[in-house]
Amino acid sequence: GRSSLTVTFWRPQRAALSTETGTWTDIGGLTYRADTPNKPTGSTKNSCVGAYSAATSNGATVATTATSDGVLDPALDAQADSGKTVSWTIDLATCFDWSLMASGTAFDLDIQAVSVYGDNAARKLHFKKG
Repeated sequence: GRSSLTVTFWRPQRAALSTETGTWTDIGGLTYRADTPNKPTGSTKNSCVGAYSAATSNGATVATTATSDGVLDPALDAQADSGKTVSWTIDLATCFDWSLMASGTAFDLDIQAVSVYGDNAARKLHFKKG
């Protein structure tokens, strides 16, 4: 079965400062990563280092490498704009022992946004292998 997943999303936002335009500000400069908190049944690994490709920030290509543990968004903080997104593809066969996992195996990915200071926020996504 197919082992890649593409995610496209809007940046987290914060209230605009008095010196900024608009009500909300998109937060730039974050590293986005897929954290695999647990090994799914049948897999001996749970790390997505090197699994990222086809990354974009506002439509522009963002570099990834075989040792990337996420995608660094080069965008700066800016007035909120629903047309501006971050996107990347992750190869689940790199994160897990995909060929050893049975069809129907459930697993979680925590999509994290991490600041340069180490703060992070995440959204847990639940999947089943088809």
